[in-house]
Amino acid sequence: MGLELATTGATTNLEDLEGELLKFVDRFGMPAPEYRRLYGALYDSPSFGPEQVQQLEREFRELREKYREHRMDELRRTRKVHAKDPAVAESILSGLLTGDRVLAKIDDVLRVCDAAIASRASVVSESD
Repeated sequence: MGLELATTGATTNLEDLEGELLKFVDRFGMPAPEYRRLYGALYDSPSFGPEQVQQLEREFRELREKYREHRMDELRRTRKVHAKDPAVAESILSGLLTGDRVLAKIDDVLRVCDAAIASRASVVSESD
């Protein structure tokens, strides 16, 4: 699919992660109405006004928090991270999350939303 989100001064392409992100939204039981609207209308190139951008940004912040927590739990198990000091465990797990494609893409979407909010602009989408 390759959905692109853009606003004044910022753009990102979801690089075919739209469906994967929706699976996490569903897994975490998130309502995420603006993301669902975006996903449901991929080929209609929906746009988001300033209020909708703020809601989309909240949805992606929540998704980022839940996804990061999910991945940290997964990495604790699979990489056997058993540090007694929580700060040490956090440091190890954060290092392991570096380069996580999904987390990086969520951060890119947040960057676009933040730019739109700062300039009171809309976010437009386009799918190829």
